[in-house]
Amino acid sequence: MKSRNIQLKPTAGFLIPMLLACFAAAPILAPTPASARDQVPFRAAFGTEVQIEFVYPFFYISVTGQGNTSHLGRPVLSQTTRSSMWTPAARLRPTR
Repeated sequence: MKSRNIQLKPTAGFLIPMLLACFAAAPILAPTPASARDQVPFRAAFGTEVQIEFVYPFFYISVTGQGNTSHLGRPVLSQTTRSSMWTPAARLRPTR
């Protein structure tokens, strides 16, 4: 058996209408952005605990807490930050 290499050549009469159909369907299939029809009040309350420890030349600041929100449940937060006393933001500046 002889194998034949068959190549399909799209014609302009088929390709152009197919491309136009794809471009026409794109806005229909695109997702719409979420929006709230009526605004809902949001309330939140947090209780936090802050610990500051100084070990030369660093400040270690730890914040932990939890809260209650009206529509999102009970969030929990935890953050630990190390700051050097030699950075300009952490230096104490004399008042005049």
